[in-house]
Amino acid sequence: MAANATFGKGNFYIAIGDQVERIFSGLELDDLYLRSRISTQTHARLYLITIFQFLESLPDDFAADAVRERMDWKYALHLPANYLGLKETLFCDFRGLLLTRPPFQANFRTLIARLVEIPSLPDQDGLQQDPAEIVKKVCLLSRLANVWNAINQVFEALAVKRPEWLRAISLPFWYERYGRHHHGVDLSTSAQAMTTFAQAIGEDGYYLMQAMEKSNDSELADLPELRWLKGVWFEQYEYIEDGLAWRQEACASCPIHFATNTSELHSGIDD
Repeated sequence: MAANATFGKGNFYIAIGDQVERIFSGLELDDLYLRSRISTQTHARLYLITIFQFLESLPDDFAADAVRERMDWKYALHLPANYLGLKETLFCDFRGLLLTRPPFQANFRTLIARLVEIPSLPDQDGLQQDPAEIVKKVCLLSRLANVWNAINQVFEALAVKRPEWLRAISLPFWYERYGRHHHGVDLSTSAQAMTTFAQAIGEDGYYLMQAMEKSNDSELADLPELRWLKGVWFEQYEYIEDGLAWRQEACASCPIHFATNTSELHSGIDD
């Protein structure tokens, strides 16, 4: 296969693809809850995708691109070269199951223990930490990417529709914070640094929403990008008396808040 020839037998992803039957041997993947929603093969792949995201510090949108475009990931996941990919919302929903349902947690622990035995694993120490912390790190990466994308979509819309107004209300540091290509923070940095950055973005978004409201501009109020921003901010921040605060544990709708009432998986492109 092209991936094998390109990356070599010593590559971590190639090693996983070659050993995938052993890696998943004995794991219970025929879950009643998932049976009518996704295939057993996709269920298995979602465990690996979560681990790949952790190892490469990839938020969900980047991981969805990797599933669709990268030959090494396709080889590891036993996917055809022309595979169309999975919706990134599926990754988020699956992490909710990993954080709240014991059978999924048991599978995840077993799978990690087996992957640690592969010599080419790029981060032996990182993968041996608490599995729940691995899942939460991936959640944090994706949540941060989500708020960064949402506020940038509003900036882009305003730059087209109200450039003078945007320049008038912009804060001095915004160009430095948001003027660079995708994600203004190193996603491999510490969780504390990412949380601090997420709080700063939240305050910028709150300031921007207030400014748009005070403008009494009906066209701005109807921007779909603004509606998206408000929805993301509701999910990721708690509104407090003097502003807002980053939700430390999880999104507002995450099943970690109501573990006995896990939300349904969104549909994705399946096998």
